[in-house]
This record gives sequence, C-alpha cells and structure tokens, in this order.
Amino acid sequence: MSKPVIVGCAFLALVCALPAFAAEKRNVLMDSYSRGVVRQALTLDHSWIKYPAYRDRAGWERIPAEIRKATISRGEKFLGHPWPVIKATDYLEFTRKGNRAVVDNTLKELSGAFRSLLAAELMEGTGRFTDDIINGVFHYCQVTYWGSSAHFYLYGHAGDYGKPTTVVPDQIDPIIDLGVGDVAADLAWTWYFLHEEFDRVSPVVARRLKDEIRRKVLEPYYRRNDFWWLYGRDGRGRVNNWTPWCNYNVLVCILLLEDDPAKKEYGIYKSMGSVDIFINGYPPDGSCSEGPGYWSPAVGRMFGYLDLLSDCTKGKIDIFGNEKLREMGRTSIAPTSAVAAITSISPMPRCGFATIRDGSPASGGVSRIR
Repeated sequence: MSKPVIVGCAFLALVCALPAFAAEKRNVLMDSYSRGVVRQALTLDHSWIKYPAYRDRAGWERIPAEIRKATISRGEKFLGHPWPVIKATDYLEFTRKGNRAVVDNTLKELSGAFRSLLAAELMEGTGRFTDDIINGVFHYCQVTYWGSSAHFYLYGHAGDYGKPTTVVPDQIDPIIDLGVGDVAADLAWTWYFLHEEFDRVSPVVARRLKDEIRRKVLEPYYRRNDFWWLYGRDGRGRVNNWTPWCNYNVLVCILLLEDDPAKKEYGIYKSMGSVDIFINGYPPDGSCSEGPGYWSPAVGRMFGYLDLLSDCTKGKIDIFGNEKLREMGRTSIAPTSAVAAITSISPMPRCGFATIRDGSPASGGVSRIR
C-alpha cells in the first residue's frame, strides 16, 4: 500500500472517530448541577449517614457475631499500644538516601493500630478501648504531617520531585497527599462516632481533633488551587487516581466536620469540579490509562466519592446513569471475594468498598451502576 493511501486511511479513521468524542459529555457534574443546586440539595446535618450511632448497640449487633468477635480480638492486641514517633531524621532519609519506607512503615503501623482500636470499640461499645483511642488521637494531633516523605514535592521542588524545596514537614504550610487524606478521614469518622464519649473525659479531645483536621486539611483545601491532583500538573488537566482519592477523603471531612454552610457548599462544589477533570480524562470505553490494577484506587475511589455525594444530597446529585461511568464500572477486575479478607472495619460506601489487610480499598463490584 502506498504512503498516500496509508495516510488517507488514517485520516479517514480519525474523522470517523471524531463524532464519538465530540458527542461525549464533559464536566458531567458541574454542567449538570450548579452551585445553587448543591446549596438546595445538601443535607447540612448528619442524617444522611447510614451507619448506626455509637450508642445504637442494637445496630452494631446486627453485624454477625463472628465478625464482631474477630474485630474485638484484633483491637485487644493494641491495648496499651506505644505510639511510634517519626523523627526529623526519618523524614530526611528520603532526600538524603531516597528511602521513604522508614516514614511509610511507621504511618502504616499507626493506621493499623488506630483503625483496629476504633473498630473494636464500635463493635463492643463498653468504653474499654476509649483511652487508647484518645492516646492515638492525641498522637496524631501532635504529628506535624500525616503523609509520606516522598510527597514533599507538594511544597515545591527544584525541577525534580526528588529534590523538594522543603525536606521536613512545615506546620505553617500544610500539604495534602494520599496519606494525609486517609488519616483525616479516619479521624473525622472517629470524631463523628465518639466525640460525645471523648467529652465525658475532656471536651479538649474532640475540640483538638476537629481543629487539627481543619488546620491540616480543610483550610488548605478551601484556600489552595495549586495541588496538582486538584486540576492537573501545570494546569493542563492531567490527573490520576490521586484526584478521586484525595477528594473523597476531603469530602468525608467536610461533611462530618464543617459547621459553616457556605464553606461546606464551596468545598463540595470545588471537589465536583476536580472530579470532573478526572472523569474527562477517561476515554468513552472507560479504560484506565494507569492499568487495570489501578481500578480500585482510581475508578473505585471515584464511585465512593459519587456515592457519598449522592447520599449527602438525598440522591439529588447523582450521575450514576452516565454512559461513560457505566463503562468505567464495567472495567472492574476486583475480586468479589475481597470482602472476605476484611480485617478492620471502617465506614464504607454502598458500592462495596472495604478496608482490607493492607488498608487499601477493595471492591466486590459497583452496585450503583444501573
């Protein structure tokens, strides 16, 4: 085949493909729902939450006894847990030697202990784990930064992510990475379930917890637009699985802790615009450029975000019928038996997420795709 013919065929194929891409609806959230709609639809209290309150023991006892027993047993292993300290030199290991593991492993230990204690107290409901949970809360509050040393480039960098301009956590310039968001969401749910129990010990505990999440997560999120996972590197809209993951965690914090209706509305609408960019980056067939192994921490997180958004607006903001989202849901390869691996309990959206042994999201399928 001659070169002109090859070029002509390629051009014809491109022209034929254009209508499909041109017809694709973009910004499906913000073009479908204005900020005014968010204001009118948003449930300002916590009535949207489907989980039983801490004192609703009958609600928690509906969980199978063997699961409750196993969860309590895991929590018992962390009674009197010595909360590990992250030293300044631990953070410096990354910029000096490229070693992020020393910080990441400590954060993983913290998270595992804290989640196990929280889950055990929710299951048992006697207050036996409360003091250790308070110790964990205070420990987190005294940690400057809840994320990975490998993500210090979010402070700024000298042309190379491995050469950040700030090499230890800066308390006056908080940054939000995946780890910060995960810890903040865990602590926000802790506040929701147990703040009244904390107040029985001292009102300082719940107040300090709320203030730390506001300072480390909510205010930076409201104020800043330069985190690449919000709108893309260099403002070009190139994002990845961080976008739904971080926005999901921030949305949890906004819904559970934000008392100012105007800030709550602003934060939610801002998150919708960011998640729109993530959705726009996917082709019509719903395939993930990061590979099928990224379905759970990318598309799965997006569905968790959208499910939460639908819940807090009583279903008035709901794009699960969108055809691209249907295709993105169909690409799931996550094992349906993943929930069997649950070893810690944390609040889960209806689309089947669970916290499994390593703390990563797993999915047994997306039930909301119609």
